Amino acid sequence: MDSIVRINSKGQAAITDAMFFLMIASGLAVMVLFFATNYGSNVSQSLHTQFGSQFIDSALKTLFYSSVPRDLSEDVSKAVEVDYLLSYLKEDFADDLNLDLNTKKIMLERIKEIMKPMQDSFDYCFYAYCASTKCPEKYPLFILKLFDESTKKIRFFFCEPTSTDKVSYFFVNFRSLYRSSAFVRAPMLSRTLTSGFEVSWPRMEFALVMWIASGIPQNSLTELNCKEAT
Repeated sequence: MDSIVRINSKGQAAITDAMFFLMIASGLAVMVLFFATNYGSNVSQSLHTQFGSQFIDSALKTLFYSSVPRDLSEDVSKAVEVDYLLSYLKEDFADDLNLDLNTKKIMLERIKEIMKPMQDSFDYCFYAYCASTKCPEKYPLFILKLFDESTKKIRFFFCEPTSTDKVSYFFVNFRSLYRSSAFVRAPMLSRTLTSGFEVSWPRMEFALVMWIASGIPQNSLTELNCKEAT
């Protein structure tokens, strides 16, 4: 009888050890599988993030250092005199603290060319922001590109947001943003009673922002005072 009890005790101990071993092995297998699955996802996400960040940085530099003819009626390849696009923006802004429609259209065409590799998968906007109280508009330039899911067409807009809060709220709609910004001192001419004109150099932010195309609510366009570019 005692030998039978000892055998049963040894059998129970062996079964218990086997169950513990099975639990440990199963736990390790799940951890390895979880790590392997997430490793691939994390690497893919990191590569996408790095690629998007590098592209948007390069795009902004290319935009600013592209050439524009001094005489807009000339082709840039045959123009007698050319200048950097950033210099052209500063010059146009200095006279009336705003950008005229021709300048906005030039910017739109350059941005279309530079962002063409991304236009089917990403939406984007380019804006100029002036924090100075002397600026009549906080956003003298705001270009927005959207993919319209209802018509399956790409649309471009010139917008005139009235506050930074509305712009910030607009970007909340998108989960993944790729942003590149540059801060530039732009000349600003203002009239004085004594010397006639006074030159100041307010700090302006130029930013290019890109996100995965997903469509936006119509009220967002209304909040930003957007009109379709023609």
